[in-house]
Amino acid sequence: MSAQSLERWTRIVAVMTRMVGAYNVAFERQVLNADEDRSDPDRPTFTIQTGADASPSLSASLEGPLICVRSRDARGVSCATEFRLSPGRDDDQAATYVLQQWMERCHPTETKSTADMACTMSLNAPTTTPGKSG
Repeated sequence: MSAQSLERWTRIVAVMTRMVGAYNVAFERQVLNADEDRSDPDRPTFTIQTGADASPSLSASLEGPLICVRSRDARGVSCATEFRLSPGRDDDQAATYVLQQWMERCHPTETKSTADMACTMSLNAPTTTPGKSG
């Protein structure tokens, strides 16, 4: 795995973490739980869960230059997608892309404006990542 991919992954995870936090703030309760696992240095993983084992979930892993996403929606339907880290998509866009389709599939009863507000809040929030502004 390249150092550049891992560096981008760190920033992408920071953005996704802010988005999850903003989503929870928008709904005034803990709706989503996020966790990063770097126990396998060749495959760092970021996971989001909504509750019990059968609830919607998302697991995004960095595998070389690819982000591989495995998810389950509210009906229990699984999905797997992947995309290549490209210089044409910045880290905020990559994080948004990873989360957007899953959020739309898993939380269809939540209003789009609230989800949009959470994304906007998180993307405009200050970041603590050195050398990268929010």
